[in-house]
Amino acid sequence: MIKRATRRKVTTIEEQIVCPCGYEAKDAKHAEYFTWANLDGRMVLLCWGCTDKLHKNTLEKERE
Repeated sequence: MIKRATRRKVTTIEEQIVCPCGYEAKDAKHAEYFTWANLDGRMVLLCWGCTDKLHKNTLEKERE
């Protein structure tokens, strides 16, 4: 029996990127607005706004 390759739908990276706050990449240009961040030991993509908030909160905790 020969196994044949099955076709799968290929999604673009823009369709896969959604920040936990709900911001979604609309096109390739908006896909550049996301950065990787470590949240509770898990790597997630965050928009710039959420990344900035996370960074500010981390700095405040380190100062205490």
